[in-house]
Amino acid sequence: MNMANLIGRDRRRRRRKAELIVSSALMCWATGAAAQSQTFSVDAFASAGFTSNAFLVNDGSTSTGFVEASVQPRFGLVDEQGATFIQAFARNTQYLDRFGSSQSYGIQADSNRRLTEKLSARVYAGFDSIILGERGLGNNLLGAEPVTVPTTPPVDPVSGAQPIPTPPPQPTVVLPTDVFTDVGLIGLRTRQNQFRAGGGLSYQLTEIDSISADANIIRSDYGDSRAGQLLSDYLGYGATLGYSRALSTQTQVGARLSAQKGDYDETGFSSSVYQPQLTISTRVSPLWTVSAAAGLMFVKSRTPLGTDNSTGFSGNVNGCRAGETSSLCLSAYRDATATGIGGVSKIVGAGVDYSYRLNQTDSIRASASYSKSDLTGELTSVIGDDELVRRFSSSYVNANVSYDRAFSRRLTGGATLGYRDVFDSGFETSGDISGQVFIRARFGDLQ
Repeated sequence: MNMANLIGRDRRRRRRKAELIVSSALMCWATGAAAQSQTFSVDAFASAGFTSNAFLVNDGSTSTGFVEASVQPRFGLVDEQGATFIQAFARNTQYLDRFGSSQSYGIQADSNRRLTEKLSARVYAGFDSIILGERGLGNNLLGAEPVTVPTTPPVDPVSGAQPIPTPPPQPTVVLPTDVFTDVGLIGLRTRQNQFRAGGGLSYQLTEIDSISADANIIRSDYGDSRAGQLLSDYLGYGATLGYSRALSTQTQVGARLSAQKGDYDETGFSSSVYQPQLTISTRVSPLWTVSAAAGLMFVKSRTPLGTDNSTGFSGNVNGCRAGETSSLCLSAYRDATATGIGGVSKIVGAGVDYSYRLNQTDSIRASASYSKSDLTGELTSVIGDDELVRRFSSSYVNANVSYDRAFSRRLTGGATLGYRDVFDSGFETSGDISGQVFIRARFGDLQ
């Protein structure tokens, strides 16, 4: 065999090898793509209704009608290694008398990935801009339909109280936001712009033991209104270390330590909260799951008047029942959070959420929540406005009932009725009774 034939055979062999490598790579790519599940949808809302005090302000006659429009795009990507969800909202409300128009908007992305057989990672980032205390935010903000991402939730250094915590392994759940943790700011009618981001790792030590570590950061500012100028923009950041052990397929116990710190633009203000807690999660029946955490909180609040240190109980308990046609969740919590005034607020709260599917097209839902916020230390002397000061130690109640009817797989309509009020604030604020009828159209994927 001459040299030319040998060279030709070698080239053909290398070409076939290259073709095999390329085809194998394409097959692997196609297999990975086939394993992915992508969804994209856009919900468009339109509603009209009335409200007796849309912002819970203390300022004469506040009753008005309104019309409202909003959109909520959602994108999801799920594969064998994890999931990514991106959702956004934009809402415009036109009040027919007194308040003019109001806009709220935001976006959030959550992702989790299994890096190895034992190691998983999670990240999230989000931004929203809202008017504090405005009615109906729970109907249209992120999470009007809760989006679940299977990852351990980071501890928010500002709104650390979780109205409806979920049992570990805890998913990140974006909840309707008519449950305000910084209740002392309700009624100031100022805009809050907030950016948040964070991430964490979980490692499976053994078949029954795992550890986790999370870190997060949040930036909040309150605009240029008179009330906004009385508040202090801040940078918050925190971290959580956790350990979990499975006692059985139904029960997990564990411990976690969280640290949260707030640095304020206003000179002389800072805050920190440390919370060691023991945790438990169990399925007590095929329908009921219960989770609880109990521990201590060590609070330090520094103001121009000095430093206030305090210690107290912190914890939460949550029970959920998921049936074929109904669901019920009960919760209670005690926590400490930073506030826009520059101090720390100790907050206690409770909530209940119930939904029932009447038939294939009709459903009802009822929810109620209560939260009480008490400002720490001597911060009241810093502001100098007694009425405003008392506003930061207050109680907030909120109750809603709604009816939904599916006209088709893409078109839904219904009505809601709600009541909200702030108590013990030093203001003679009238409560907000509101109602609306709405219609929602879904474009894109139905799931």
